[in-house]
Amino acid sequence: MKQVVLGPTFEISTPMDVEAGSDRLEEVLAGHRGTLACRRTGVHFLVSIDPSRRHFWSPWMTFELVVDQGGGSRGHGRFNPSPGIWTGFMLAGLAMITVAGSGMVWAMAEWTLGRPLYGLWGTLIGTIGVAALFLFSASGQRLASAEIEEIERVVRGVFEGEHQSSGG
Repeated sequence: MKQVVLGPTFEISTPMDVEAGSDRLEEVLAGHRGTLACRRTGVHFLVSIDPSRRHFWSPWMTFELVVDQGGGSRGHGRFNPSPGIWTGFMLAGLAMITVAGSGMVWAMAEWTLGRPLYGLWGTLIGTIGVAALFLFSASGQRLASAEIEEIERVVRGVFEGEHQSSGG
């Protein structure tokens, strides 16, 4: 069973320089129109499933090439949900952590005043909320695993020799 992590990542090295590698990746991804969508800014790429195939749980990958100290370049890819979902997820997590922390502070105040610790309910609710967000993330990642593998396979293929002929 594959391990579920927040924001799965991968690294790849290539003898190509950064510009050549970026141009080659853009060329190959252009050949996958209808399957994958790509936005490029310099050496930074945002790769996702084509909008016609995209679902709520479809991953988005950020990929960047940097100069490697040993010559050539090194690429770093990270998978996350779409930017809108990621922002909502982070805000929900922040809200749940705030609820849990506020509940703890409230309970400490109640404890020092010798009152019943009703604030612990906030801590419990916030903690359950954080756990629910983690489970939601894990299940979304499982639903998106085939798409994550598809995107990673295409990107790795560019630098590991699968797409050496024109047209990808």
